[in-house]
Amino acid sequence: VLGILQHYGVDQSEIANKLFLASGRDQDLELCQGIDGAIQEQNFDLLERFCVDNKIDVLMLDPLVNMLGGAPENDNALMGSITKRLSVLADKCELATVIVHHTRKANGREMSVEDSRGGIALVSGCRSASVLQQMDNDFALKHNLEPHKYFSLNNGKANLKPLAKQTWFEKISVDLINGDQVAVVVPFDLPDVFSGVTTEMARQVQIRYDDADPGLKHHYHASNYVGKTIAEVLGLTFDRDKQKIAEILKTWIKNDVLAVVDEIDKRQSREVKVVRSGSVNPLVVG
Repeated sequence: VLGILQHYGVDQSEIANKLFLASGRDQDLELCQGIDGAIQEQNFDLLERFCVDNKIDVLMLDPLVNMLGGAPENDNALMGSITKRLSVLADKCELATVIVHHTRKANGREMSVEDSRGGIALVSGCRSASVLQQMDNDFALKHNLEPHKYFSLNNGKANLKPLAKQTWFEKISVDLINGDQVAVVVPFDLPDVFSGVTTEMARQVQIRYDDADPGLKHHYHASNYVGKTIAEVLGLTFDRDKQKIAEILKTWIKNDVLAVVDEIDKRQSREVKVVRSGSVNPLVVG
């Protein structure tokens, strides 16, 4: 909290009697207990009194599993009862409840709300469900980023939205005045691969491709791979920026700035795929 306040220049007095933090070390708050998941009404009453007395607008339970008192989270009936009881609490106190819950192991694949650990009734009983997911290695490499520093927040089924369209955040390091270092989450905009790329550069690439004899090959492992020319014209480093170069090439082909054509390779006496200019002249608007 101190790191967030310091980073955004917020004085501690502004959150006095507005932000309340508690942990299991202060008080062991169990919403249910035992193998049968008996609802602990006395603890819900305690929460209700606190929320009403302090005019709480948002109640966050993080993580929910620590408040189940040993009850099985795989029990759909239990998870349904918990969400219903929390809904009653929210209505009585006129607040929003945010439940933080873990996912099962994803083994590297993109997760969705259906990957929530335990009974699915928990997700079904929520009005809105979101997924936090760390940036995957391939996507990070494409944008020259360190994946462990970035994560996305997506409502509902994360795999329905392209990675580039998701809401991203970055974890930055903040030095506290006492010498400690803490991580603070800030909004993050993905770098645009076309940042700094001009229409003149695109036209220069077209000219270089059309003048090439033999034609520059579309295949990545070819010695005269077309991406190397893009790197030269755009002032990029081929080995470091190869993912960015591949994305630019793919986009230009899709938009018909460039075109992949079959031509005879005289040295190999066979057809190969080369890249020439497409029908779109980037210097002509409209």
